[in-house]
Amino acid sequence: MKKINYLDMVKTLLPEPEFEAFKDAYTKPIKKSIKILNNYGRAATIQHLTCDGRIFTPPSFSRKWKIYDDVLFVDKADKTSLWSHILHSDWKFYVQEMSAGMPAQIIDPKPWEIVLDMCGAPWGKSIQLSDFVWKEGLVISNEPSPARRKALSSNLERCGAVNTIVTGYDGRQFWEILPETFDKILLDAPCSGEWMQYKSEFKFYHWSPKYAKKLAKLQSQLLISAIKCLKVGWELTYSTCTTNIFENEGVISEILALFWSKIELLNVNIDQKSAWIHISSDTSFDTLKVARFRPHIHHTGWFFIAKIKKLSSILTDTSNTFDEKQLQNSKKSPFTVINDLEQIYSLWLWKTAINCLSFLKSTYTVRATTPSSLYFLDKLYIQQIGLPIAKILTNGDIKPIRENLLKLSDNNAI
Repeated sequence: MKKINYLDMVKTLLPEPEFEAFKDAYTKPIKKSIKILNNYGRAATIQHLTCDGRIFTPPSFSRKWKIYDDVLFVDKADKTSLWSHILHSDWKFYVQEMSAGMPAQIIDPKPWEIVLDMCGAPWGKSIQLSDFVWKEGLVISNEPSPARRKALSSNLERCGAVNTIVTGYDGRQFWEILPETFDKILLDAPCSGEWMQYKSEFKFYHWSPKYAKKLAKLQSQLLISAIKCLKVGWELTYSTCTTNIFENEGVISEILALFWSKIELLNVNIDQKSAWIHISSDTSFDTLKVARFRPHIHHTGWFFIAKIKKLSSILTDTSNTFDEKQLQNSKKSPFTVINDLEQIYSLWLWKTAINCLSFLKSTYTVRATTPSSLYFLDKLYIQQIGLPIAKILTNGDIKPIRENLLKLSDNNAI
């Protein structure tokens, strides 16, 4: 299958006036945007940044007419890079493209929920999910690529994500390890990322349907695995940063047809959004339920989001499924609490910490984590868990990692 002009492909998707607007917007850089970490104090962070001469604008879209005020466009009045800003270094905010921040908003996890980010790298969405479920819940961030997983782990640690586990499985097999386990799942699938192609002149003029269909096959396999990992009655979000229908509507249509009586397409609850692009004359699905973001309409990257609810089990063998009672038992008491930590905390802080955190001791480190994570210790090969708060020296002494202890204190975790 030959490569074709990318704009010729887009032209088949949009009406003529909209296509001309897209073509004009496609060649222009997208405005910078940031995600405020709510656990660090939204108002104080914005006030500090505003003092540096920046203007913050909420996006044009909202949820039930409530503006998303923790994801903001930035009009930079000075020349200082956001990446080098001291509050970015301290993880009070991070730079994230506006539409890329929406899938985690749509999944809307609650503080007590167990969430899977099936394709966790680079890191933004996992940090966002961790921010939502800070004290009681857990985010398992899975990334099969070693290089990307290293960056993911590093950035989760930098932002003080105590409630995370990092794993390195092939997402297509993840359901075999933890079937019907998660309250919420985010699958931000690997995709062709076509909206970024304005940065490359070669890619701007060439697009491969064969490559898009190959990725769509992988995305379908990942989505099937995600549905099998999801508990019955709960929800997952599927997203891509691509334009074509093969990786978006095509994948969702295939999965809805495959599990037509066992899953339901939910409404992506954003008031201003573009609708489903029709693949054929099939109108059996409500095309307004999914969300598309387009640079010429929303001033964001091109993004696709769909939300699915699992109505009944699709597993033939349920002997390995999630044990809610076992999880609750794991929350009752800390696992391997170390008396030596009294050297790090004052007595008051130590007694407070014991109520909401658990501590794990390895050969070289002491890590703080949430009790929810303890359920998974014997079920997963874990690359990283929680936040290192102390180093164990060769003589057996414990040396606090003070910057990480401060992150816990800033977030009222201790």
